[in-house]
Amino acid sequence: MPFSLNTFNNATLYVPVGTKERYKETKGWMDFLFIEEGEGPKQNR
Repeated sequence: MPFSLNTFNNATLYVPVGTKERYKETKGWMDFLFIEEGEGPKQNR
């Protein structure tokens, strides 16, 4: 398993717009509780 249970339960997986449903149906990615479309939060630099 590439990710820990803690990651699946707490991390947000950001995926390209229009692909969320495919990720929710794909083994290995479907285990993430939080899947969002978009680029994710912007980092302060």
